[in-house]
Amino acid sequence: MSGIRILSEEVINKIAAGEVVERPASVVKELLENSLDAEAFRIEVSISGPGLSEIAVSDNGRGMDRHDILLALERHATSKLSSYEALSRVETMGFRGEALPSIAGVSLLEIVSRPPGELAAHRVRVSGGRILETADCGAPEGTTVRVRKLFFNTPARRKFLKSDRVEWGHIEREVIARALGAPGTAFLLARAGETVFSLPAASGLQRRVWDLWGKETAETLVPLAGEREGVAVSGFLSAPEDSARLRKGLYILVNGRAVQDRGILFALREAMGPRLPRGVLPMGVLALRLDPAEVDVNIHPAKREVAFRAPARVKAAVSAAVSAALGKKSFPAFPLGWEDRLSPDRTGLPGRAVSGQGELFPADSLREGAAGDGWRYRLLGQARSSYLVVEGPEGLILIDQHAAHERVMFEKFSRLLEADRGESQQLLAPIPLELGALEAALLAGQVPHLASLGIEVEEFGPGSWAITALPALLTRREKESLAAETLAGIGEWEKSPADPRREIVIRLACQAALKAGDYAGPEGAARLWRDLLVCRDGSCCPHGRPTRLTFSWEELEKKFGRRG
Repeated sequence: MSGIRILSEEVINKIAAGEVVERPASVVKELLENSLDAEAFRIEVSISGPGLSEIAVSDNGRGMDRHDILLALERHATSKLSSYEALSRVETMGFRGEALPSIAGVSLLEIVSRPPGELAAHRVRVSGGRILETADCGAPEGTTVRVRKLFFNTPARRKFLKSDRVEWGHIEREVIARALGAPGTAFLLARAGETVFSLPAASGLQRRVWDLWGKETAETLVPLAGEREGVAVSGFLSAPEDSARLRKGLYILVNGRAVQDRGILFALREAMGPRLPRGVLPMGVLALRLDPAEVDVNIHPAKREVAFRAPARVKAAVSAAVSAALGKKSFPAFPLGWEDRLSPDRTGLPGRAVSGQGELFPADSLREGAAGDGWRYRLLGQARSSYLVVEGPEGLILIDQHAAHERVMFEKFSRLLEADRGESQQLLAPIPLELGALEAALLAGQVPHLASLGIEVEEFGPGSWAITALPALLTRREKESLAAETLAGIGEWEKSPADPRREIVIRLACQAALKAGDYAGPEGAARLWRDLLVCRDGSCCPHGRPTRLTFSWEELEKKFGRRG
């Protein structure tokens, strides 16, 4: 007997739904894109709870008659494509009806729609993919879609959802992304009957940014404008030095479609250079326009990712536009003013800097090794303001100062973690954090974990948080910005295990550590070397990179032909 069988239509629909409807925010995204494709100039979104109870999206776009509604509920139905060739030049957000069967398969769905010129509207109710009712009713021109009891027939899917605050944050982000992509359309978002924001139709992206994020934040953003080899780039981004503080999200639009693209993110980071804190993305919106034939929007079931025919050209256009907006092609790899440390006579005498990137230390900078081992080491200097050079009994040792200091700080914070106690220092002035709903929701869930490390944060209102105390271990002058940069990685905590404190410790250690280009000096270098020797595992940083390389005297003698 054959073990191969054809799946039932019910199972097929649920599988298809799993590709498109991952969480309530997925439903919001699909319904908004349908409304935009219907040329709506006003869209209202109403949410109950985290979106599982009810999601309602109403628009004043082109409505559908009864026949079109029923067709839209069929799998692979569309009003946008007429041939396979049309797939290569998709210029719409989605295809009317493309996602509706998937949504209908895992919810109680109601569609009320009235096309132009019709006296009556048409209502269709669906439960788990089965049509329950079709009837005429009264309603204004346009379409309203209500999705109730999402995942009622797939309870396992509910177990993978996050907290209500996190799911709401994802919903808000989807609405903001569509609002940025269609500034000429008015958007209203309401939750539990209360308006979250109401955005009037705007004349362009600049006005939409102003209305969305407010005058004070909008004025800090850097405008982008440029075109290169058929790729037009525009938008508004936070400057590198403001990006750790402004955490309302980065939105990438390609021909008006909100997408995720690693290549664009890489070009963005590369253009901003070392001034952008590690692990931090700028806040704002980056909009690209290019020939639709140069973009494949069908590589992802939910169309969140796209493929470019010439990705190098796209990345070059982004990099050029961002660099030009920030006033220079690239940023220095070392802090400004390092030239002042040049040796006046350039003789390279001990104790003098022989270049802005290196220094020879005094000959008497001897330090004990690990306690009781009897070895003695001599710190020879600092190369390229990044590497310490040490002479020891085993050979010549090169130390990556960032990796080494990161390991030292990681173990110090880890000891606090083990003791579940972090000594704090109250701040005279709290550090405000501007967070989007998703980031605020993630932060709220980590307050106890942060407190155990000596970081105290308080909520001052919806989406408004501030750091009120910092770990006493953060002794560097920039400790306030370091803490803000560490919290900027909060978006990744959602992917962490149940106790994400190790991830927080890694980020905190990374931000607190000396960077490449930082000047250590004899005393700082000696202290770092001493601390590294007593680490539990001083061989690598928390990310796994080596902290030091040792070239034995025998190896060096062979390299120089002193022995065979």
